[in-house]
Amino acid sequence: MKLNKTVATLSLILAIQSGSVCHAAGLTSGTLLKTASSARAAGMAEAFGANTDSIALMAYNPAGLANRNKSEIETMFQNGLVDNQTVYLGGGTSLKKGYAGASLFYLDGGEIEVGSLNGSTIQTATKKAQQEYVGTVGYGWPLTKHLGAGASIKVIHSKLVEEFSATALAGDLGLHYQTALPGLQTGVSIQNFGTKLKYESTRESLPLTLRVGAQYGTTLNGNNKLLGAVDVLFSKQEKAKVNVGAEFEFISTLSLRAGYHIDAENKSDSISGFTTGLGLKLFQYRFDYAFELSKKFNDQHMFSVGISF
Repeated sequence: MKLNKTVATLSLILAIQSGSVCHAAGLTSGTLLKTASSARAAGMAEAFGANTDSIALMAYNPAGLANRNKSEIETMFQNGLVDNQTVYLGGGTSLKKGYAGASLFYLDGGEIEVGSLNGSTIQTATKKAQQEYVGTVGYGWPLTKHLGAGASIKVIHSKLVEEFSATALAGDLGLHYQTALPGLQTGVSIQNFGTKLKYESTRESLPLTLRVGAQYGTTLNGNNKLLGAVDVLFSKQEKAKVNVGAEFEFISTLSLRAGYHIDAENKSDSISGFTTGLGLKLFQYRFDYAFELSKKFNDQHMFSVGISF
């Protein structure tokens, strides 16, 4: 049995060398904690640390929930490398004091061939490379007229090659501040502090991250809006990263988005490249699309649908 697990583990190690694109296609633990949860966020290179107008912000800074007052449901679907897929479902509602949200994130890492020894013969079997679930509940509340706080709790469950399982508990804490300058907002959050994922005797740390963000929005010619945002990420496992994004909204209906990931550690990696996206608002419905061009792998496409009420 131990020999079988050793061979399976070696096969898994070879499989994960392909890496991930758009933070969503890898076969490593805690993948979903580094994955965009909405097409709008992805189109702006995930510069969402100071955002206040989407339930997806809970994955970046739960303090942004303190400024929301509409109930919302949003779902996202993304095709990753080969047959990898990620699916997100989130929702939130306003309470007497504050705003509560919840979400479920799922990753299907596709299939791989895993080998095992039976005597002198190597037998192969097709198995799910990786399955991962992240369930999150969050709450944001106002501290003052301009300052809000937020917290969220996550349960992460990961299974590799249908054999190695691990579960971890993590949390996020954040603050959001509306500055004296109209349209300028800032946010800071500590993400993914908690227990480790333990596969058999191997423990893997979650991507502990300090995120500092700012965004500025202004109205142009009536119903046209322009939004610029930047996030700086400091991670325990990686060098600092910068996400820069922009959004132009035309007559409160059509949105054009673009962004760029600046990654000092992986300058040539497609993860650190350009992103773009489109958005369409029809009454209380919202449809979003994001695209990232990959130099090494398949181009990445993400779709989101949301409703506010």
